Amino acid sequence: RSQNDIEESDRKLEIEHLALDPEGELEELTQIYQSRGISRELAEKVANELHAHDALGAHLRDELGQHDATKARPMQAAIASAISFTAGGFLPFIGALAPTLGAKAISIIAITFVGLVIAGVISAKTAGSSVIKTTARIVFGGALGMAITAGVGQLAHISGI
Repeated sequence: RSQNDIEESDRKLEIEHLALDPEGELEELTQIYQSRGISRELAEKVANELHAHDALGAHLRDELGQHDATKARPMQAAIASAISFTAGGFLPFIGALAPTLGAKAISIIAITFVGLVIAGVISAKTAGSSVIKTTARIVFGGALGMAITAGVGQLAHISGI
């Protein structure tokens, strides 16, 4: 199921829980706040205030972790994927423009490697993770993909160059 489907299913389930057992849901929210280090008295007060204002929103946010900032945006994801795949496919194509067969193979590998490094750095910076580990993982995965593709091509006696 897509992230949108899961979020909608969780939302419907939470609406049902709030209708069937509002006191139990209030207690659940209170316990969530207590588990974050808030005293029982203050946790009850916060849970009561939030339930009075927007019970569903409080449960979606604090129980299920659904926020507007993390809401699924399939169109945005589709556009980003289209741009990424186009850019990623364009890099090896540049290498294929080399004049000789040997130069093409080397150029495709080298340019793709540079693209993988750039993708790794961008990915790490965006995610706030280790640049070296993320880049190494992406370069290794890309190199493995190229090796498998070349191996299958060799077995089938097919070359894209």
